[in-house]
Amino acid sequence: MLLGAALASLALTSANSNAQTQPPGDFLNGFDNNTSGAANSTASWIYWYNGAGTIGLDTAVKKTGAGSLKVTIPFTLPFRSPDQGVWFGNWDNVGAYDTTIVYDGTYFTNISCDILMDPSDPTNTDGSFGVLGMGLEPAGTPGGARESGTQPIPGIASNTWVTLNQPVHKTDGSYLSSPGVIAVVFTYSTYDNGNQYFLTNPVTMHIDNLHVWLGPVTNPPPPLKLTNITPGLNFVQGSISGQYDRQNIRTLNSPSLNYSWVGAASVGNPVTYSFTVAKWNAPDLTYHIFVTPVAGIGGASAPDYNATNCMIFQIGRDTNGTEVSVFWKTNSPSSGVPNIALAVTNTGPIVGTWQVKFTSDTNGTCIAPDNTQYPFVLDPTLAADLANPAYFTFGILPAADTNTLLGESVVISQMGITGVSSLSAVGPLTSDNFLTDTGLDTTNTWEVNALYPASILFVPTNTAYALTWTLPATGLVPEVNTSLTSPATWNVLQPAISVLYPGKVALIPKSSLPAGSTAFFRLNKLIPTQMQVLLPGETNAPNTFSGKIGSPTPVSGVDSLTAVENVTINVCDANWNIVPLNGDSISITSTDTAASLPGNVAFSNGTAQTSLLFGTVGTWTVTATAASNNYPPATSSSVMANP
Repeated sequence: MLLGAALASLALTSANSNAQTQPPGDFLNGFDNNTSGAANSTASWIYWYNGAGTIGLDTAVKKTGAGSLKVTIPFTLPFRSPDQGVWFGNWDNVGAYDTTIVYDGTYFTNISCDILMDPSDPTNTDGSFGVLGMGLEPAGTPGGARESGTQPIPGIASNTWVTLNQPVHKTDGSYLSSPGVIAVVFTYSTYDNGNQYFLTNPVTMHIDNLHVWLGPVTNPPPPLKLTNITPGLNFVQGSISGQYDRQNIRTLNSPSLNYSWVGAASVGNPVTYSFTVAKWNAPDLTYHIFVTPVAGIGGASAPDYNATNCMIFQIGRDTNGTEVSVFWKTNSPSSGVPNIALAVTNTGPIVGTWQVKFTSDTNGTCIAPDNTQYPFVLDPTLAADLANPAYFTFGILPAADTNTLLGESVVISQMGITGVSSLSAVGPLTSDNFLTDTGLDTTNTWEVNALYPASILFVPTNTAYALTWTLPATGLVPEVNTSLTSPATWNVLQPAISVLYPGKVALIPKSSLPAGSTAFFRLNKLIPTQMQVLLPGETNAPNTFSGKIGSPTPVSGVDSLTAVENVTINVCDANWNIVPLNGDSISITSTDTAASLPGNVAFSNGTAQTSLLFGTVGTWTVTATAASNNYPPATSSSVMANP
């Protein structure tokens, strides 16, 4: 694919270059130094064109070795069209635009690298970072960046290194051997699948372990693991993009909801804050309650640091037991919490209900699951600062800045705030039992306040297992079967899927398990072959002849111009399983020539939704046509349009 335009001022000369030759072996660059001509060097790498980007060695961030290649793209308008950044480096790492070595690129099969995005980088609407173009650059005057293709960058790439692998496409690449190739080239754009995003924020990425493969490359399937998972609200350390990432939820306050004990607590009316630990799989984490008078400066997930005034109740496990602490600060924005009101070690179990009970503005007691009680006293100035409105933040915080804690978790089965109802026009939270909930209530009770929101994982009690696999796994979907010898009976699962370290987590409901005592799971890449048009009253039904069940519901209102027909278009494999693809341009037509037709729509995770307005009484069909022509047009069942 040819992207961009030639730059006259950057014409390459090949007068002193060698003819293209067979590469002597795989090309590797670990980006560990910036020495000219050295192995694993950034010396020849340049930010080529489109905007004032920068590129260079970064020894502070790396996956392996001594460094990585850091690329920063400003994406500030006005910008060259198309809006993309392009960078490349030569085979010998001597200097920019060096054409001394020219290889016959037809010998190469794949380009792979590890990538890490900055957590401040903007994401697409699907939570990903778009796609990275990867290719080989021809010798001679450049005509733009030649991609072999693009690879999606998942959202988890902001928190852990992700490996991308792009095959070298040779069917349209005569340039690979004539004139030959001098470099690996990367492109990153503000657009993906034709949708303009117009990124105005700087985008920063790190690349490590660049590998251009000379021989055949096979992509082994990602390892699949089936485990039990504890129901409740799982606080998972699913990212580590900076020191001490917090993953929290906080009270969703309103003018009528007051949660502070200040002015409400007394001996006769104690105010209690509680949470119940159902499982502690967190040797390197602490669990806390932050209390602040503001939700967090800039929506920050670290109100304990950013807020001017804060109180913390915290527990953490070590070899001696559970460390129980109460900290506080006043008039100290952008700082730690230096004052200690309580610091003890409880030798009882950490699993169970923990409580912080106040009997006045300043007098409180921490109560452990074994009912051991630890009194403490707060500074009166702090208590005054934490009067209503006050926000209560529950969550986890690493006790160390290391990737070893990725995947650690604390499961909470209940949270409660009691004793403050007299201050509220509407009674606030008394107890939120996550074992009876169907999901986290983010409408009335809680707000997710996490550096990596997917880390707050709600696990219903009807969950049978957690199915996990590593990335990359583009296009792979989980399937279940009762037998390994019956390939025709694999059924696609459609569970809730979260992206957490080290990859994806799918919660398998008990209702998705097949009858009997045996179940097998696998990941399978579905191949799209056809589309399907569903009308209200119809449902997708894989592994059936027609691919659907039900009958279209008649629509009324032709005479009053209200005969709106909702339409669902799916892209499916040969067995009518929905294939989770994005993009394409789908146009809609109808046998009702008087119908008001919608504009084109695109697939999102394999499905597109739209509607049309029938203009004539009768029986009609709806047809969907893909602009890519990868699938034949699909026509709906007949539906009656009534007056």
